[in-house]
Amino acid sequence: ARGRGTRTVGCFPPQHEQVNLQATVYHAGLAEIFELEVIDAPLHTPNDWGWFMRMMDAGVRMGMVPETLTDHYPSREWATRWDTEEKAGFEPPEWEFVPEGWERARGAASRGWRADDVARSYVTKWPEFVEAVTGPGPLGVGHEVPAGASMGRESIPAQNVVLAYAYALSRAAAGASTVSVLDWGGALGHYYLLAQRLFPDLELDYHCRELPAVCREGRRVLPEVAFHDSEVCLDRRYDLVVASSSLQYDEDWAGRLRQLARATDRRLFLTRVPLVREAESFVILQRAHAYGYGTEYLGWVFNREDLLVAAGATGLVLEREFVLIPECPIPGAPETHSEAGFLFARAEGNHRTPEPHLAGERA
Repeated sequence: ARGRGTRTVGCFPPQHEQVNLQATVYHAGLAEIFELEVIDAPLHTPNDWGWFMRMMDAGVRMGMVPETLTDHYPSREWATRWDTEEKAGFEPPEWEFVPEGWERARGAASRGWRADDVARSYVTKWPEFVEAVTGPGPLGVGHEVPAGASMGRESIPAQNVVLAYAYALSRAAAGASTVSVLDWGGALGHYYLLAQRLFPDLELDYHCRELPAVCREGRRVLPEVAFHDSEVCLDRRYDLVVASSSLQYDEDWAGRLRQLARATDRRLFLTRVPLVREAESFVILQRAHAYGYGTEYLGWVFNREDLLVAAGATGLVLEREFVLIPECPIPGAPETHSEAGFLFARAEGNHRTPEPHLAGERA
């Protein structure tokens, strides 16, 4: 078109860099910036196509997604379809790119991880988890499965996560008979049970930092684990500090990372970390209703280099990186992310005093 080469207007399945419908552009507030041009008509250029061309030239990212984004004829009562129950049977997407970032949470009614449904879901699934990790079978077990779904024990990504944790725990123990662990956002102590199965002769001084509702249930099902519903647990040090799918739920993740680094004498293990390599860090939202949580929450997708630089600034040295869970595409996101793990070691002689506590969402 007009000597600029072939441009794809839209495709399905969705791909990044494609073109949205005109109504979505209007509702995104871009209509006053990218106006239709009367000159398009005598040039025999369809109005929408000329509009799209100007947007592409300006560097606007576009995408087609298999969900309803806007209602074409809004009124004062208009709302997106997932903000109303008027459309029976419509399910909003589980994952959503949030371009405005943590501003979405300002004044929002969402309870995030503080929903009591989270603790109830953990407890409901706990017996099945215990059964799944019992015996000599594979440990490809992930406890966060959709409500009513079988947990199973043969998930390869889940086994990746478990074996990476086993490596981290063995490195922290360093041949000792006892190891102390702080599990930041550790749910009911699932990693404690896995540690028992993986290293039955290892004595565990195990601590979980969780939200109050989860701590109450955790103390009931695993009384041998110390559950903390405050950050007093950061006042001491541990052989291993674990943060599994939890660091991303702190808006000030770099500040939290500094705290966790100061709490370890040997190793810090960040696992199930959502990462991209090219795009800057960005925010996504997960609607976790399918898992029985009855809530939704924001979380970071980290730029890998930013995460490693922040960790290095705390005095930690990267010892091993793990590929854990394959790519997870989210419509409209700047880049498709995957999940990884990082085992950091405390540099010799680099021990720091604790710093003031932070207020976090996940734990």
